[in-house]
Amino acid sequence: MAIGFNVRKAAQVVAFLVKEQGGSADMIKTVKLAYMSDRRFLELYDQPILNDDLYCLDHGPIDSTTLNYIKGATGDDQERKTWSQYLTAVDTKTHQFGTVSQTIYFDELSNAEEEVLRATVERFKNMGPFELVDWIHENCREWSNPRGTSTLLSYADVFKALGKKNLDKRVEHVDKTRRQLEATS
Repeated sequence: MAIGFNVRKAAQVVAFLVKEQGGSADMIKTVKLAYMSDRRFLELYDQPILNDDLYCLDHGPIDSTTLNYIKGATGDDQERKTWSQYLTAVDTKTHQFGTVSQTIYFDELSNAEEEVLRATVERFKNMGPFELVDWIHENCREWSNPRGTSTLLSYADVFKALGKKNLDKRVEHVDKTRRQLEATS
């Protein structure tokens, strides 16, 4: 699992994104919205929301551990139970999933995180999943095509693509925060 990654928080982030999309959402689009929210939070606050490991896949960058939980491909029984308190399983035929309730308490999320998540959904609400994938390919310079594999995407690459300076200090700050979160979990 990614250093500093919090399963409950990740479930709440994804549930918040799904709720903002009307309570049911496409998995691919939601995965992209999670990444774009993390990217925007990095741009504004020099810190990710999910504290996940980032990877480039053919369909663009992703938060790796978060995607694995969405797909039900990781986690012990307790972690899967935590995830299922917020989200339904992805339908393998339609790739749709939803929130288990419209009255979820998002206590892991700060006001700033909720604002960025909400704004990200609003910004891309009229795009279909693959329209968003194409937009990311064209507009997120940190993405490189792994040609059928996956490649690690560093926070330094994201900061660089965002036009940030002092990359080493920014990455050091992210790493320090992730280690602190890991130590307190």
